[in-house]
Amino acid sequence: MRFTPVIFLLFLFLDSFCVYGQEKRLPCVKKIVQSMEDWEFFEALEECNECLEDHPNSAEVYYQRGLVHFYLNHLWATAQDFEKVLSLGIPTSVLEEEEFLRWYGDTVFIIQAITDSLIFPTLKPELNYRKQTTMADTLQGMLRPERSCFDVTYEKLTFKVIPDARSIEGSNEITFKVLADTKIIQLDLYDYMEVLDITWNGRSVPYTRKFNAIFISFDAVLESGNDYTIKVSYKGSPREAPDPPWNGGFVWKKNGDRHFVGVSCEHLGASSWWPNKDHLSDKPDSMEIFILAPTGYDVVSNGNLVSETADQNGYSRFHWHVSYPINNYNVTFYMGDFVNFNENYVNRKNQNVNIDYYVLAENLERAKTYYSGTKQIILAFENLFGPYPFPKDGLAFVESPYAGMEHQSAIAIGGDYGKDSIYDMVGIYDLLVIHEAAHEWWGNSVAIGDMADVWINEGFATYSEHLFIESEFGKEKYFKAVGENMFEISNIWPMVGLRNVNDNAFVGQDVYYKGAAMLHCLRAIMNNDAAFFRMIKEFYTTATMKISTSADFVAHSAKYTPIDLNGFFEVFMHQSAPPTLEYSFDLSEGNLKFNYRWVGVPENFQMPFLLVINWGLTHRVECTPDWNSVSFQGVQDFYVFSQGDCTETDLDLKNAFTYFFSKYVP
Repeated sequence: MRFTPVIFLLFLFLDSFCVYGQEKRLPCVKKIVQSMEDWEFFEALEECNECLEDHPNSAEVYYQRGLVHFYLNHLWATAQDFEKVLSLGIPTSVLEEEEFLRWYGDTVFIIQAITDSLIFPTLKPELNYRKQTTMADTLQGMLRPERSCFDVTYEKLTFKVIPDARSIEGSNEITFKVLADTKIIQLDLYDYMEVLDITWNGRSVPYTRKFNAIFISFDAVLESGNDYTIKVSYKGSPREAPDPPWNGGFVWKKNGDRHFVGVSCEHLGASSWWPNKDHLSDKPDSMEIFILAPTGYDVVSNGNLVSETADQNGYSRFHWHVSYPINNYNVTFYMGDFVNFNENYVNRKNQNVNIDYYVLAENLERAKTYYSGTKQIILAFENLFGPYPFPKDGLAFVESPYAGMEHQSAIAIGGDYGKDSIYDMVGIYDLLVIHEAAHEWWGNSVAIGDMADVWINEGFATYSEHLFIESEFGKEKYFKAVGENMFEISNIWPMVGLRNVNDNAFVGQDVYYKGAAMLHCLRAIMNNDAAFFRMIKEFYTTATMKISTSADFVAHSAKYTPIDLNGFFEVFMHQSAPPTLEYSFDLSEGNLKFNYRWVGVPENFQMPFLLVINWGLTHRVECTPDWNSVSFQGVQDFYVFSQGDCTETDLDLKNAFTYFFSKYVP
């Protein structure tokens, strides 16, 4: 799943530094603006402070100082100045920039903007803008004894789609191995779905429901080491998605007078529409999916189509088989009027892999152009990470009635094939396809057992976009993508979420953007691309088809560098605030002494930053929480390179372009 950017980069290119209505401005403000236009930001900062001494309640001057701080990457200071502007009242001269002010100076505005489409739109400050967790969250997110006592090995899901009623009905046969003797197990199905019956060995068994959990009681002990099968029959009208895929559920659309149906349910949970053990730590090893749909429609699901047969009463039966372990939230289907085209490629294990495309008939020609680079994307990821992980099931991209979602071997692609797409195009490649394809490696093969670690899925998939851009278009485009990505980081919540409560770690988007930035910064810290790429590939190899945690990645990374990374991971994973570079300097007669240290970080934190001298000479500077200094001669100008500088650059960035905020201490 690729999150829609919300912090728009157009703010980086404010025309003439937002100079509107200069004829009404204070003379000192005009002087400040001129200094900024001349790129004399430290001089402009001094002028702002002098101007505020004479005009202490001028919102206009606070705005200009906030803008100076913004261009110097002093984003905490920017937030303070913009907050002051909002409290004093936005001056007429900058009313057009109200949204820009609020993105950097109004925490409540930011939080509301990035959560209004998610499952919980109202977050309270007394809870640090987190959702109040409940017993229902614990029942869904925790491995209680009733769950940890068994391991699901196989599922046979059968359901009938009734689009006119917007309902489904069916059953799931679940085969599991008992890991600890028990008489009770927990399955899951949202409480708006009706359980018709639960059978074991041909007879009904009693159960109770609590919130969305089903506790099944057996009259005999299920013994450790043995395999058992139960069948849950159910029906109901599943939740309709308010904003899929981020706020998930069923999507019932019409294409003309024809039905166009799909479902996406990551975080919401697969139990929102079918009964299962709905915990990320447990995947069935394989699966059969039988879908009954009105005759005349095509149905696509995960894995391979085994058969399509006429059923009865105007329905057809589609049988799909999944050969590999699969996350429950990846189980899906699409019902519509599809046409299919395909291509084949040979992977790094010399296996033939089929790539299928299922699109609405009217989009066939556009889709062929849109997907023309898919094979190159897959081959690039194979070179970076390893062979495509699901060769028997092939790979499919399916036109969906919502934006993209990484359903295993049946990836959902919305966005109208790049036309009016919200996603950037990179040559012939749409970032949506690149991102969702990367999830076959990160999220579908390398999987997580708790939503707290979802950055592993999304951070790696987002960083995979950058690595693909680097492989196809070079280092300069890579750095541009990395820099633009950094401006999307919200820094409101820690990237690693709360455990055992099915936390919505997507909120704030940092699992995407800070996750990718962390991987990029790790590459800079290691300063050894061969070791970095070996580390990534071997993490994938050791974790494929397994459950991984943030701690697993931290431990794995330590094997590839002598540098202590614990402080770095503590900041990027578990703190909401980024590292802050505190600095001072003395520039006199061409001699620069630059003093620096990291603040707001553990004692063992270390990360380089990039210092640019005379607009072209780049210097990689190692930095820790201890004050240090570096000196240069013949200096006319200098600046600390940050994300804003990286939107366009041909500088040698020396594995030293990293993510941080700055604080100038004169």
